[in-house]
Amino acid sequence: MQWPDSIRLREVGPRDGWQSIRQVIPAAYKAHFILQLGRCGLREMEITSFVSPRAVPQHADAELLCNILQCTDRKQHTPVYSALVINSIGVKRAASSGMTNLAAVISATQSHSLDNSGLTIENALQELSAIHHLATQHGITLRVAIATAFGYPGKEDVDQQHLQNIVEHIRNLGIGEIILADTAGLAHPRQVYQTVQSLKIMFPGITWGLHLHDAHGLGLVNVLAGIMAGVTVIETSLGGLGGCPFLPGARGNVATEKVVFMLQKMGIHTGVSLKCLEKLSEQAPHLQIT
Repeated sequence: MQWPDSIRLREVGPRDGWQSIRQVIPAAYKAHFILQLGRCGLREMEITSFVSPRAVPQHADAELLCNILQCTDRKQHTPVYSALVINSIGVKRAASSGMTNLAAVISATQSHSLDNSGLTIENALQELSAIHHLATQHGITLRVAIATAFGYPGKEDVDQQHLQNIVEHIRNLGIGEIILADTAGLAHPRQVYQTVQSLKIMFPGITWGLHLHDAHGLGLVNVLAGIMAGVTVIETSLGGLGGCPFLPGARGNVATEKVVFMLQKMGIHTGVSLKCLEKLSEQAPHLQIT
């Protein structure tokens, strides 16, 4: 096979990595750390979520953080900042804060959809249509992450036909980027490769990405399997921080510095300084406040 010349990395630590930390991190410190990530060459970052402060207290300061960072991707050389939303209220808050890129989440399994958003998949897809309509009105670019795309522990396997129906709904809205998320950390390389390959064939023109949790030490090999199948976006978290707060045992994301090291060794360009990341990651562990 022919390896790609480059891969887009999206740092999700400020959103996914910090959301489960109990002690609230000051917004000024968050902004400082995000700016440091940018100086390492990361050009895309998911920095917060516009969700209920009761559900995710860590991101209750989303508007304040955006105000500090002056969240916009219109300034030359500024990283593309994005945030996660799960409903139209979140889109309105994000638009008022100057965000121009958002990620919405749809679950591939009914159990996780109910646990995560309180909605059935069918109702969540209806909400996604409303989110997309509102985002379009505000000139916001929307991507979609499909959570539990590779399974939900002890409850459900992912029905491939059902997954395809979800993707078709997203594609029909005109959304051009879809992230397949291994929320539970259950994925293995063969599954990742086959899932990505089949969806890529069925839905040409979509930009495919992966959001992987490293619960069983398969994060890097799953990244590799995804790249072999044609993904061009990998979401990572510095120091491997992260995990779904509504899914016990969903340990951290695949570490940004490990992915950069592997891709650099393979001659795949990321635009990110490994030396800078390694130095910055030394500051990350103290954020794991319990």
